[in-house]
Amino acid sequence: MQNAESDQHQVPIELERAIFEMAADNRPLSIPTFMLVARRVKEWVKPLLYRTIPVCEENGDVPEGHPFFRIDTLLDMIQSGKFPGDAVRNLLIQVDGDRATLLSACPNTENLWINADLGPNLFPQISVLPLKRLTCNLMVLFGPDRPMDFTHRLFSRLTHLEILDSMLFNASDTEVDPKMLLDLAVIPHLSHLAFVHVEDFSDVGFIDFFLPLLRGCKSLRLLIVFDSYVHILIPRHKDKEELVWDERFVVMENKFYTKEWILGAHTGIDYWSWADDFVRVAKRRSGEIDALEYTCGPKPQLEQDDEFSI
Repeated sequence: MQNAESDQHQVPIELERAIFEMAADNRPLSIPTFMLVARRVKEWVKPLLYRTIPVCEENGDVPEGHPFFRIDTLLDMIQSGKFPGDAVRNLLIQVDGDRATLLSACPNTENLWINADLGPNLFPQISVLPLKRLTCNLMVLFGPDRPMDFTHRLFSRLTHLEILDSMLFNASDTEVDPKMLLDLAVIPHLSHLAFVHVEDFSDVGFIDFFLPLLRGCKSLRLLIVFDSYVHILIPRHKDKEELVWDERFVVMENKFYTKEWILGAHTGIDYWSWADDFVRVAKRRSGEIDALEYTCGPKPQLEQDDEFSI
């Protein structure tokens, strides 16, 4: 005689796994509870708990329902051998500590955001990662004694690059020739490029850099400038028509922080996808918006007496 439990309808194992994985994606903080359901469920969802690791100071830096990690806790786990670093794909490091050990423990990281002050020479740990997305300060990444080489294997798989350092554009403030950044065009799969903190500039000269980069980087589908003044500086430039007619060029407000990065890592919806839609779907190409409009989102609010106003 069969027992009653065996007669009950059984959910196909593939569907059951898909349900739990979807629930874990939507509510990462519930993963520890899901792990108590059954051993098979624990095996499915535990890696998802560590797929995206934001190393922050406070939970206010992460969206509601998403975990955050302290670097000392992670280092203790690494030392004890209980850290599933192979599961990590998205890693954000905003705090000080032994970042070299943490990076080495996450060998499959594909999406890395590391704050501008990388700390003591982390190039060896970062350069061996299979990165597809990188947000960092290039000058600090390479360091003072290493040439800025975009043919390095670090960039061989990279599709998305967000550059945090503005000093690269101002030769008076650094020994690095900003024209070296034109070599970004040799990154073989670079499709998305963003520059942050260019609001420090007080003239239109830096635009001279973006034009040849757009011309030379054939794989580039999107160039974002996060800036408060670009959209009023461009009208002064001698080649303004060529720049604004290039549909890949987009200006956005610099209001994207760790929460947006974490949501983007989980859902694929972030400022990259918003700008992609602005450029590609039904906007500039279709005439839904003016082809000469290159500001995605609200235009920055500037004071009437701002020195850059025209």
